[in-house]
Amino acid sequence: MHATALARPSQRSLRRLSLLALSTITVVVTLWLGAIVATRSIWGDTPGPIYTVAVLQAHLDHKPAAWLGRTLRIHAVAVRCLAWLAGPRSPCIDQQPALVDANDATMAALPLAAQPPPPVLAWLRSLPIIGRFAPPPHAIQWGIPADYTLQVQAIACAMAGTSPCYQALLQDVDL
Repeated sequence: MHATALARPSQRSLRRLSLLALSTITVVVTLWLGAIVATRSIWGDTPGPIYTVAVLQAHLDHKPAAWLGRTLRIHAVAVRCLAWLAGPRSPCIDQQPALVDANDATMAALPLAAQPPPPVLAWLRSLPIIGRFAPPPHAIQWGIPADYTLQVQAIACAMAGTSPCYQALLQDVDL
């Protein structure tokens, strides 16, 4: 009888164990929900219209302050090269990733830049077990039309005398 009493956990240790398990589950669920909220704010359903590159550039020409830093959606084709030596099958001479309008004769282009994920999301991805449940970086659909959520920011122009210049800032992507 004495041996069975030693083998059975006490009520106090069972309460501690269940409290620890409940605390752990609460922390994991809270972090998971935080990752979902952070992800939706990065890639999520940004309300409002979906713009093309040409329309966005026209708005930037008229009222740049109203568009800089604003989160918006754009329908475009992501390309890895903007200029070729003698056509699309020849060597690329401008390796700048960019968004271009599909079927647009003007070839309006908006250079792409990547911004790191929010710190909470980066931290979640670094955790050994929880990290595999965190959402992966946003995938770019190279060469096909797709919708992207981005912010526009002003940048220094590559050629002197051609200002203003802008770029699309995509958060949490692999370029």
